[in-house]
Amino acid sequence: MNQKTNFYQWDATPAKRPLNFLLLLATAGLAALLVMPAPASLAAPSRAVTPNAPTATPTAVVINAVVGAGGATLWNKDGAAIQTLNAGANLVATARSTNSQWIYVQTDDGAAGWAATNTLIAANVAGLPAQSISLTPVTPTTAPTAAPTATLIAPTKVPLRAVAPTVLPAAEPVTVSAAPAGATNGLTVQVTAGTAINMRGGPGTNYAVVGRAQPGETLVALGRNAAADWVQIQTKNTAYGFGWVATRLVTASAALTDLPIATSVLDAAASTVSASPAAQPAASHPTVSSTGPTGLRGKLVI
Repeated sequence: MNQKTNFYQWDATPAKRPLNFLLLLATAGLAALLVMPAPASLAAPSRAVTPNAPTATPTAVVINAVVGAGGATLWNKDGAAIQTLNAGANLVATARSTNSQWIYVQTDDGAAGWAATNTLIAANVAGLPAQSISLTPVTPTTAPTAAPTATLIAPTKVPLRAVAPTVLPAAEPVTVSAAPAGATNGLTVQVTAGTAINMRGGPGTNYAVVGRAQPGETLVALGRNAAADWVQIQTKNTAYGFGWVATRLVTASAALTDLPIATSVLDAAASTVSASPAAQPAASHPTVSSTGPTGLRGKLVI
């Protein structure tokens, strides 16, 4: 029994094979058309999407300023002083008053306020944003300082205290030995130095100067020291009639070794005497010891 249908049914008989092949090709081509994308020319036009462009931010006007030679003062909008600015200080200006008499500035340490335009050095002030302000500086009032009142202080009476006088002990007598009475061999020495030489209290520069002998002056020799580099001479410049001179400053009339060895010295420094041979004896009387070869010996109490 044959069933009727609206679609073409596949027939495997040899007579129907060519028709089956054509039908297969047509079906494949239709399927290909259905799955292929449409050409660009036939595709629906797409609308370009423009991203949101950034909104331009207005650039703040900033200029550099410098405090003038007379200095400047920083004020707030109420007219109160904020800070005193030294000459040459660097500032950053960001605004101005509508009349350009004031500039809003900031210091390097962060302080900000209004400064008078005529106290600053700045270019292109008119390019700064203008702000409507009315600034009147307020000068602080200094209270007058009261004059100091002099206060008289009565002097304090200090009672006087009686002080007992100090009694000095009496000076002890000085014991001296007489100097040699004089040389027994008549030996003399003559000063050969070009200037006056010192007479000392003993055979050495560590003894005090007791007188002076002039160039060319002849002195009587009384003795010498063991080294014969100092000679004891007779002089009126000391209270005891002798002194010592260095042998390198004098010329002896005979060998100094002919003189006896003298040990008389002035133990204490004598007071200053004049260069004149006739100088007065020193006021103080030092202790003198003598073991010379000749002369008197005894105890003299002054």
